This record gives sequence, structure tokens and C-alpha cells, in this order.
Amino acid sequence: SDLASMGARPLGYLLSICWPAVPEADWVAAFADGLRQTQESYDMALLGGDTTAGGGSLVINVTALGEAAKGRALTRGGAKKGEQVYVSGTLGDAALGLRLLRGDLNSLPKNATDYLIGRYRMPTPRIALGRGLVEGGLASACIDISDGLLADARHIAETSGVGISIRRGDLPLSGNANELVAQDASLWQDVLAGGDDYELLFTAPVSNEPALRDLADALDLRLTAIGTIGEGAGVAIYDEAGKVLSISDAGWRHF
Repeated sequence: SDLASMGARPLGYLLSICWPAVPEADWVAAFADGLRQTQESYDMALLGGDTTAGGGSLVINVTALGEAAKGRALTRGGAKKGEQVYVSGTLGDAALGLRLLRGDLNSLPKNATDYLIGRYRMPTPRIALGRGLVEGGLASACIDISDGLLADARHIAETSGVGISIRRGDLPLSGNANELVAQDASLWQDVLAGGDDYELLFTAPVSNEPALRDLADALDLRLTAIGTIGEGAGVAIYDEAGKVLSISDAGWRHF
């Protein structure tokens, strides 16, 4: 997903594993098959790494490597006043899926539960979108949404030296997420700050809107304008009445 956010093409990956004990053959076979499927999906290969054993927990470390044309990779900088803020796909599904796994939410129909949990367990990195944004020169800044919409929007705002305004009413939700939020408005917190969406959040000039629509159609992927870039600093989110919302938790903090 980080490669996608820079418009890079995946090349390969390094894999290091520390087993807590002698691994079960069936587990290793299933794990290897999952790696194989991913390699085939993104035309990449295992390039090396390390395998060892220890007395603690199972530790798996993956470093993905990719390439982008020199000087054209997307970064968190580059957003400019007057541009629009876009997001791919839908938001909040993964965070709500985790809540379901933890038993924090009322039960949903099985297909809805499976969908949300699937979005948490098996996110889709938007490789084709990132490359399309770079090849078409369509985006000025980009980041993947891992820490949460507000936290990652703040990263763009800080690096670009701009202020970002987001309209809550324009945030794209899946039908399942929308049903939950309609039942319990407090779940907007999960949509705004839950993280693990792995969608792309990017900024682009208004003049690029037609080309972005064409790209969305070509990829069969939803792209939604959710806000604007202005002066100032930080991120402000507005409700449907135009009131600035106070968010208690703005997203995941690593340290």
C-alpha cells in the first residue's frame, strides 16, 4: 500500500521470520500459498530475507520494494491551496470489521459481517490507481490510509504546509458501514480515525477532475472528492450543517 501511495511498481520483497517453536507443516504450506497468490497478483518475487527460531512470539517482517520514474514518485508534500482532496473506495469498513471481531457491535446479517471483516483481514492495495495518478500527472500529493483518515490527512497538511477541510457528508461509505453508522452515530469515530482502510488519500487540481473520472471508470474504482486545500494548518472536518466537529481520537499514533 505504501508503494501504491507513491505510484510505484512492486518489484519484490524481503521476508524474515522468527519461529517461536518448530512450525506446523500445514501452517507453513498455507502461509507459503498465500505468499504465492500475492506474488502472482502483483507480479513480484521473494528476493531474500532470513529464517530463525526463538522462544517468544511468531515474528514476520516483510519489506516490499518497488520503483517509480525518477522525480515523479508521489509524496506527502505538494498539495496546494485551491486543490481538491480525494479518497478511493470506501472508508471505515476495516475498523468496523475489527469491532465486529471483538464483539463490540450488534450482529449483522452474515454477508454484511463477512464483508466488513474481509475488508479488515484482506485489504486491497491500490497499485493500479497509484500508477495511474503518476502516469497521468493527476495528483500533487498522496498517502495511503493506514493510521486513519484524519491522521493521514494531517500528514499531508503538515508536509505540504497547508490546511485541509473535509466534508463528513461526502465521505464514501459502503452500504454495510452506512447501516451501522445510521444506527449509532458514535461509529463515525471509527470511520474518521479507525484506520486500516489502505485506500489512497490524494490531492489534485480542480482541472484534473474529468481525467480522474476517466481513471475511476477505467479501474472500476470509486474516487470521491471529500474536501479542499486552503491556508492555515491541520485538518478540520465539517458536519452536514457546516459545523466543525470535535474528534476525540484523531487516529493511530505509532509512538
